[in-house]
Amino acid sequence: MFGFSIFYSGLIGLVLLLECYSRVTKNKLYYKTMIQIRYRKLSSGMYSAFLDVYHEGQRKYDFLKIQVTKDYQKEKRIAKEDAEKMKLISSIKAKREIEIIQSPIGILPTRKLNTDNFLTYYRHITKTEKENHDSYVRAGNFFRDFVNTEYFPFKKLNENLIIEFQHYLKAKSTLGNTSIYIYLQRIQTIIRHAIRDKIIHINPFDYINKKDRIARTVPDISHLDIEDITALWDSFDEINCDKHIQFSFLFSCFTGLRVSDIRLLKWSNITAERIEFIPYKTRKVKGLHYVPISKEAKNILDIMRKMKVEKNDYIFHSITNRGYSSINAPIRLWAAKAGIKKRVHFHVARHTFATMLLTYGTDLYTVSKLLGHSDIKMTERYGKVIDRRREEAVLNLPVIPSMKQQNY
Repeated sequence: MFGFSIFYSGLIGLVLLLECYSRVTKNKLYYKTMIQIRYRKLSSGMYSAFLDVYHEGQRKYDFLKIQVTKDYQKEKRIAKEDAEKMKLISSIKAKREIEIIQSPIGILPTRKLNTDNFLTYYRHITKTEKENHDSYVRAGNFFRDFVNTEYFPFKKLNENLIIEFQHYLKAKSTLGNTSIYIYLQRIQTIIRHAIRDKIIHINPFDYINKKDRIARTVPDISHLDIEDITALWDSFDEINCDKHIQFSFLFSCFTGLRVSDIRLLKWSNITAERIEFIPYKTRKVKGLHYVPISKEAKNILDIMRKMKVEKNDYIFHSITNRGYSSINAPIRLWAAKAGIKKRVHFHVARHTFATMLLTYGTDLYTVSKLLGHSDIKMTERYGKVIDRRREEAVLNLPVIPSMKQQNY
């Protein structure tokens, strides 16, 4: 009778698997899944049953905390005392197979706390993303408002939902294409983390047609001229702007360092002639980066030495733990006070460094190396800025009235 029960439950499981496989393959999603019941001998002489799950080239062991008297991979005859336990093990195996195959994004069932909630997982990973922390938070907030819940399981993630989220962001009048593109990239990055953590195995972004995707538009590069920098220097605002923010911004104008590197810059990174540091953004793939210290950068370092706090090796120590937005807000007020009409944020300082180098005759290759770009194409956009300035300069040449009026 028991043998018939196992056969019957196995048959039902097989039918469901075949049905799911048929449904999935029609959508061109092929899952290679195999689940085997295995046993591990314990010191007590009993055997602990577990599932050996092989899915899409990856293996996972699911320990069931069920003990039986024999290793039933070797023994075919089931002991009477193990009958109910074996029935339970077989039903768990069938359930796991159906869960995996039916999932639209190939979720492997996990026993980790809260990992089935995408929003909880998103916030957990966001804490480790220091480079663009604020934009990760904003993207997560937009997504939470879109789904209108604090609990959103991974299994609901699919390409249609992502497309709907794009439309939701587009409807926001305050967001441009570049911002929408960046927020979608932040969501996709967290999904890739989940794939690496074996929570899911399919990225729904991969199944969105190109025509439905938001294309990134290359924005105009905002930068400051030497006159703008002079205006900032002459209008230090100690009330609305922290001195460390002001000096770090100017230091970036003459070194090209990103805010993520400025925040972590220590006196131990400074030698007599250059800055030696590992860029935060490319820390996993690149080694030390070197930037020569210009005269203006040296002047700023001399000022910061006088402001140095004991037992604190950070040069701009008051901004070390500040978020990007809390650094940008006072910079905008400072720029407005200096009469600068351009949109100014911290990264404008890096753009300024690049455009000043090109303006004063530095070749594109050298600028690329100073910025730490892995591809010179990333640097070429600054060359286009200089080209536009040259065109404007030619078009603004004075016109000789007599030549304009003369008829030939």
